[in-house]
Amino acid sequence: MWALGVTLYTLVFGENPFFDVEETISGHLQPPYFTSPGLMKVLLWLLHPHPKSRATLKDLERDRWTNQEVDISQFSFESVLGIHTYTYVSNESVC
Repeated sequence: MWALGVTLYTLVFGENPFFDVEETISGHLQPPYFTSPGLMKVLLWLLHPHPKSRATLKDLERDRWTNQEVDISQFSFESVLGIHTYTYVSNESVC
C-alpha cells in the first residue's frame, strides 16, 4: 500500500512525496499545491509511517474519494495531466 501511495502522490504532484530519510520516517507530506481534502486523506492514509495504520485495499474500496462520481467526458487526458501537445516538424529531408 506504501508503493501505491508513493505512486499516487507522484502522479498527482509530479514529484516524490519524501526527499530524505527523515521525511520518510516522519511521514510528513508537503505537497506543492492544494488538492481536495479527500485525496489528501487517502494519501496520508496510504503513506502513514506505521504499517498497521495504513489503508488497506478494502479500506480504499470503501473510501468516499475513490467512489466519487466522475463524468470523464468533462476531462481530456492533456488537461488532467497538465501537459501540452506539440507537433514536431523536422527541417531535415528524409532519404
